[in-house]
Amino acid sequence: MLPNEIEPFADAHIDALKTMIEQMEHYLLNFQDLSPEKVEDWRRALHVSIGGFKRFKICMVDEVEQKEKYYNALGN
Repeated sequence: MLPNEIEPFADAHIDALKTMIEQMEHYLLNFQDLSPEKVEDWRRALHVSIGGFKRFKICMVDEVEQKEKYYNALGN
């Protein structure tokens, strides 16, 4: 992941989760409006966010390892 991709990538997943929370809060007050399709939408959105966090984790671990290799190469 390139440095300029990190913030927009994270923000997109955060915004999706915030939207889901807002929808859930609405349906808690109006549970009669809740449909199986909406629950399926939430399930899919959560799976996408999990995938996003996994990708972010892999990229950050790689970044730390690359920095360590760089510093070691410099003899620090």
